[in-house]
Amino acid sequence: PFADHIDAYFDEVGTYKLEFSGAFCGPEPLYIKVDSLPHPVDTITGPKNFCQGVETKFIADNDISGTLYNWGMLNGTVNAGTGKESFIKMDIASSGPFVIYSWRTTKEMPYCASDTVTDTVAPLVVSMAVSGPDSVCPSSFHNYAASYTDGESYQWSFSDPLKASIASGAGTPNVTALFNKTTGTVWLRCTVKKCFNTYSDSILIHIGQYPSPAFTVLPTPVCDTNKITVQINTAGTSAFWNFGDGTPSFTAGTTTSHIYDLHNTSNQAETVKVIVTNPWGCIGKDSVSG
Repeated sequence: PFADHIDAYFDEVGTYKLEFSGAFCGPEPLYIKVDSLPHPVDTITGPKNFCQGVETKFIADNDISGTLYNWGMLNGTVNAGTGKESFIKMDIASSGPFVIYSWRTTKEMPYCASDTVTDTVAPLVVSMAVSGPDSVCPSSFHNYAASYTDGESYQWSFSDPLKASIASGAGTPNVTALFNKTTGTVWLRCTVKKCFNTYSDSILIHIGQYPSPAFTVLPTPVCDTNKITVQINTAGTSAFWNFGDGTPSFTAGTTTSHIYDLHNTSNQAETVKVIVTNPWGCIGKDSVSG
């Protein structure tokens, strides 16, 4: 074309010859070498979720001789613009999106750049919950756990330290609690610290009382093979009875009947025992002989 300059687009690798001509003595031809673009970065290795505002290491793979890795970050910063690894930090004031960029460039002119590889990351989400029994007995030990186990610190506390305390595991995601010889309700709270923030959850625990069963209808002397009836004053989820004559024990209500079939020729005393369990799983016992 007839012009004092041209715009050229090279879409193939190779060496191109540019010649000038006109009403003057033209210069020697210009040879232009077009290099191939380097292969893109294979992978960006690093966590998908991490603390916002905290530098976290990422690594690019794999190495190709004569090229450099380059890094960039949308809504964040990189501590090294070039190199195999860089420490990435999400802007703590930003809501995202957070996108890491990495590409190769050749070390020599014309510093050809590869296609860019991206990796979208996000701030760490902490899901916190406390688990463990919510009904216990006095003077008992029970285990409790925080669902999030990667916290920087853990703080456990009871709303009433006169009712319960942490027996072991303080400062960890898993603790053993000691419930004192008392009744009522108490809150157990766990607070975990992560990424400059704290997250808490609580569980309401019922401390039941031990049942105190006592016989209100006593077994009276009866003849062999006749039925007797006994009754206790304490209701519970179950009452476990044993009449002492070798017949199997059984579970029934607070009132039950039994027939002795001993075929004895003389008087014989038997002991009736009962074990009562209340809704908290606490056990009480009583017995009577006759």
